[in-house]
Amino acid sequence: MDRIRFEIIDGIAILSMSNGKNPQGSGFVEEMNITLDMITKDREIKGLVLSSDHERFFSIGLDLPDLIDLSKDEFASFLDSYNRMCLNLYTMSIPTVAAINGHATAGGCIIAMMCDHRFMAEGRSIMGLNEVKLGVPVPYHADRILHDMIGSRNAMEMMASGDFYSTDRLLELGVIDRVVPPEELVDQATEHVRSIGGSPLEAFSAIKANRTDAVTAWIEESRSKKDAEFVEMWYSEKARAGLRAAMEKF
Repeated sequence: MDRIRFEIIDGIAILSMSNGKNPQGSGFVEEMNITLDMITKDREIKGLVLSSDHERFFSIGLDLPDLIDLSKDEFASFLDSYNRMCLNLYTMSIPTVAAINGHATAGGCIIAMMCDHRFMAEGRSIMGLNEVKLGVPVPYHADRILHDMIGSRNAMEMMASGDFYSTDRLLELGVIDRVVPPEELVDQATEHVRSIGGSPLEAFSAIKANRTDAVTAWIEESRSKKDAEFVEMWYSEKARAGLRAAMEKF
């Protein structure tokens, strides 16, 4: 696979995004869904660490150059696959940790949110959800998961401001769980996953499902309507202008 590098080390899956700044377009989502399906079917895998091969970026978010000229039907199909990728990661029965080694913006923040825990490297990297500044809402599944993760007050601050945050504020908000030296990031994430995976996984899986089942049911109740609204906003005049301006960073 061109965009995802995947290896298993002592029963832990190390999944590294390996496509530059790791924009998330059609090809990325397809490869990620295939990889997550493989991991889910392998009963020998006890945990997953999600990281990036880029020295400064975890993920820049949705691949705007890849997506901007899709028809509404094509983009709606992409959004469905993207939602499935996120929820596949969110509901995995094994423990998962995002090892955030660089900037995680918009969709980059969202994919990190799908993991059980988020460890971030010390330094000047930023993380956040700037969708509102581009003229679109945060996708519905991410909105609901963020509310569950950090509470309505903090979630509204993040989404309504569209700001990016440093590690100190991310810790205060509860978005990340730990800040570690860059050279120790993947090792600490792996050790954390291994420590959880050392307990009976059936019990862990049941505990996790008690959390994720309620949230995914909440999402599925309104996702069709909310996804249709997202598609319409994506093609609005204001969003088109914001998205094309944002493309200059790719």
